[in-house]
Amino acid sequence: MKAAFLATLLLALAYSVQAASVIIDKDNRWIVDGKPYFALGLSGAPPADLKTPDGKDGWAELASGGVNWMRIGAFPWEPSAEPTVRAQMDAAARVGIGGMLAIWDLSAPTNADEEAELRQTIERFKDHPALVAYKDVDEPAWGKRPIPPIVKGYEIIKQLDPGHPVIMVNAPRNTIEELRRYAVACDGSGVDIYPVSVPMGKHSDLPNKQMSVVGDYTKRMVQVVNNKKPLLLVLQITFSGTVPPKNILVRPTFDQQQYMTYQAIIDGAKGIMWFGGYIVLNDRDQKLGFNWTYWYDVLKPVLKELGAGSELYPVITAPSADDVKITVDGANDVEVLARKVNGKTYILAAKREGPTATVRLKGLTGNGEADVVYEKRKVPVRWGVIEDEFKPNSVHVYRVAE
Repeated sequence: MKAAFLATLLLALAYSVQAASVIIDKDNRWIVDGKPYFALGLSGAPPADLKTPDGKDGWAELASGGVNWMRIGAFPWEPSAEPTVRAQMDAAARVGIGGMLAIWDLSAPTNADEEAELRQTIERFKDHPALVAYKDVDEPAWGKRPIPPIVKGYEIIKQLDPGHPVIMVNAPRNTIEELRRYAVACDGSGVDIYPVSVPMGKHSDLPNKQMSVVGDYTKRMVQVVNNKKPLLLVLQITFSGTVPPKNILVRPTFDQQQYMTYQAIIDGAKGIMWFGGYIVLNDRDQKLGFNWTYWYDVLKPVLKELGAGSELYPVITAPSADDVKITVDGANDVEVLARKVNGKTYILAAKREGPTATVRLKGLTGNGEADVVYEKRKVPVRWGVIEDEFKPNSVHVYRVAE
């Protein structure tokens, strides 16, 4: 009894001193506990007692593999679900993963009782050490949700907890003007887009049905928020359009997931989440409650390139003052993000679906060599120009020392 009381007391004290400090700076970067932060995580948290296939701590495996962010919540939000949510938040805090607490429709109160429930929920979670942000009503524009209750809920959350942002994730639908009307009730916005299906692009509402539609939606959301709020892109592991028997089960390969992830970052995303790690599992993974097969085959290798501790994490979290202007010749569908970090210039380049092309990246100085990061090769730099071959949906990352 004494031990249980002491554990509860220590947990309460931890909450009071370890709640994350979160701000969004002028470059739309997340600054968490004073450090630049790029959200990389799962949309839909696994069980709080998650185990790996070999019986180890599943949450520790995800954290060590590059996950620093998790959507945690219950839909619908009911008191009976709160212990599960809290257990998942505790699991996240234990391994240093930040939580986006999804309170869903609770964040759009329509009467005094619902307002009271929202207030009580915020009070119970606002000092949790895993809390980084709240997620409010899901895809509100597509659902034609009334705006006043959403604004009311946003105001209540900010009144009670001004230190944690509110994120609104939209469907890949609606006009820019429609989405802007809802964007007044969030500190950061986002969109889910899952183009890998049979046929390709079933989830897209734009003319583009290829993987590069991820970049189209990213740029579109930059317009929605007038480039004044951070964007969160939700990409796919599995979604309803790939669930049998009405659909063909297909998931992005490593090359596809790598391309969509880098393209989103190049085009302005400040966080990436992957949805559906619990949908349509094989027998082994079904018993464990998570798609470990996809994790080890695809997602962990992608995160190894970008997660905290990687060479590129300081690049994707750098301020705009570090940006370098690079122009592209040889193809009109190569997108580029270049930054000077730690005395080196990094160029992230991703090509859309056009034919294979010899591409020239201009804007460097002098002659020498560029390392092609993660590819174990080098390319010449001649008179400030890199020339390289780009296949459809390929990604190359270049590092050039001063």
